[in-house]
Amino acid sequence: MNVAPSRFRHARRLASLAMTGALLAALLPAGQVATVLGAASVVAATGGSAIAADTAADAPSPAWTTLIGPQIVEDAAGQLVNNGTIVLTAPSGFEFRTTGSPGSLGAGGTGCTALAFGALSFAATTVTVTVTAQSTAPCTATYSGLQVRPTVGSLGGAAQRTGNITNTGNTGPGGSTNYGTLTEVPGAAAKLGYTQQPSTTPSGVVFTTQPKVAILDAVGNTVTTGTYAITLTKVAPATGGPGTLGGCTSAVAPVAGVATFSGCLITGTGIGYKLLASDTTGGGPALTPANSALFDIPDNLGFETQPGGGAGSGGKAQGGVAFTNQPKVTVRSGTSNFTTNKAVNDSTTTITLSIKAGTGAVGAVLTCDQAGNLLRATAGSSQFTGCKINKSGTAYKLVATSVPTYGTSIWESAAFDVVAGPATKLTFITQPAGAAAGQAFTTQPVVAITDAGGNIVTTGVSANVSLTIGTNPGLPAGVLSCTPSITIATTTSGGNAGKATYSGCKITTSGVGYTLNAIPTSIVGVATLAAATSDPFTVTAPGAAITVSTSASVITWGQYVTVTTVFAVNGVGKTFTLLGSRDGLTWSTLATLTTGSTGTATFLYKPATNMFYNAAFAGSGDLLAGTSNTTRTVVRQIALLRPTNGGLIRSIARNTSITFTTTVRPARPELPAATVSFRFYRLSGGAWTLVTTRDVVIDALGKAATTFKFTSGGSWYARSIANPTPSYNANSVWSPVERYNVR
Repeated sequence: MNVAPSRFRHARRLASLAMTGALLAALLPAGQVATVLGAASVVAATGGSAIAADTAADAPSPAWTTLIGPQIVEDAAGQLVNNGTIVLTAPSGFEFRTTGSPGSLGAGGTGCTALAFGALSFAATTVTVTVTAQSTAPCTATYSGLQVRPTVGSLGGAAQRTGNITNTGNTGPGGSTNYGTLTEVPGAAAKLGYTQQPSTTPSGVVFTTQPKVAILDAVGNTVTTGTYAITLTKVAPATGGPGTLGGCTSAVAPVAGVATFSGCLITGTGIGYKLLASDTTGGGPALTPANSALFDIPDNLGFETQPGGGAGSGGKAQGGVAFTNQPKVTVRSGTSNFTTNKAVNDSTTTITLSIKAGTGAVGAVLTCDQAGNLLRATAGSSQFTGCKINKSGTAYKLVATSVPTYGTSIWESAAFDVVAGPATKLTFITQPAGAAAGQAFTTQPVVAITDAGGNIVTTGVSANVSLTIGTNPGLPAGVLSCTPSITIATTTSGGNAGKATYSGCKITTSGVGYTLNAIPTSIVGVATLAAATSDPFTVTAPGAAITVSTSASVITWGQYVTVTTVFAVNGVGKTFTLLGSRDGLTWSTLATLTTGSTGTATFLYKPATNMFYNAAFAGSGDLLAGTSNTTRTVVRQIALLRPTNGGLIRSIARNTSITFTTTVRPARPELPAATVSFRFYRLSGGAWTLVTTRDVVIDALGKAATTFKFTSGGSWYARSIANPTPSYNANSVWSPVERYNVR
């Protein structure tokens, strides 16, 4: 292979690129950057892949890390263009050294000519330089002595913080090109620290939260390398104790830099315990020990502030009104007082308040501002707020229970009374229920004037109470009515003192989620009363009870029948479909009807054939969809005999032939064709004797014809009848006779 020509072509290409770059530089105004063909490459800086966090700017002893490089390598002359800037930018969390001798930049390389730079300009996050002369032959620009450090020593629980140096200038490789990776890692192991504190717990009970101790560098990052043995010891409390640490007195080897203890408990009580974590590895410098946060071993609860009190008679609490004295429950060691023995280091115990069973009024409810009447202790105490009891009653007591449990965990307050408060509102003391559209509720509402807790106020106040629909889900909207009125005066004496009782209340339309509003008017004794809203309830639509009947069960063709439809429940103004069927299987619409004020609708109909009838209702807001019973009217055919159909006696000669015709109605091509029976009788021996029967099927016009020759003398008559057709028409009656005297 001939290599020389290839090298010659490469050299000529480089020279051409250099010349092009030089020409562009000469033609451009000063300060403008020329674009050069080809692309330089970068050799990333080294030395920054494991920068210790304890060298960070905020560490006790910050330090700088010196990088080797980076380098920018041209593969053609002029790729670092004249007047262009290179701006090395540190990744987030790192900074460049800006004082002393923080670094330099030089150009070199085999054959390198002309490339020159101005002085480096240093800022915390950037190192900037300007190209003062671009190369005429490819060069390598090498940084020397650049120094970096992390800005923050804490890794925030992460194993490392990392990023790349980039070039944000306008010459040299830019974008995401890596000029050197900087990675911050934990420093050398220096001390111990608790990542999980022991919790306040009863004596002899395993801590709910067990201690965890980490191997830390000087700035608090967990160090996951190295082998250690960590031991816990008890530090006696300030009050009580000394107690004994158990369950976790053996050394624990850290896993991933954390020693996790289990089974720790203290037998004994006291306020202000600590656990001391020590490095007992041996064979090298010991890590600095660490004390846990203070925690307590209490055994008791108590009401530091007793509940009760209010504006009621004798300073008593009032129903539904927050106590004047809100309960404060304290965790403590012993029962002597709430000061020196208070578990001031407890912020984990949760206290729950409830009414002691058997005290106060049955069904009374305690509510506090805290959800579920539960509050976590702060400095050993749970100060509840907004606590109140709804029902008036005597000798109420509150019970405080805790998690974890201390002692019997049933700590009682002193007894206190709750009396009815001033009238403030209306309350539904009986909720509406059992509602069907258009029918009286099975449970009628009762509304009372009450205090804030719902206790009925029976004296000194009265009002008229109007019921209206609140939420109205009916389609169409439901209408409320009560008997005798929806406005009833609240009485102030007798068995219904303070109450408004109702009867006959009903809503016209079904719906889910109706509410009633009780609105006071003509108030006497107080300035205002708050209106009340009932619980949501459902108004159901009753099932449709529809009956269909006809005016006759059998008619003759051509007659009318009256079909009557009756809705027994909520039937006024109901639109429905009256259906007819010949076979009881296939139905078609005869009419769309609407019932009148009695829930009844009639339809006059002339059926051509036997017909079944029923009614179908699609449903409405106050009545479910439904179908009536099925009833049937039979339609007899008409058979008309000719020539006379009148029963007159005609005289004819022997061997005379007469054609008899019977016309049948109804005659419709879609119905099965009827068959007519002709019968001929002769008087013999004083009795009429059947001579012959002829069955003839009607034609498309409904006619059946037969010709009979009277071959014997004497008295004769003929008659006909239309026979029934399957499923459609009943048979007709016999036609009148046709009489003949044959001579």
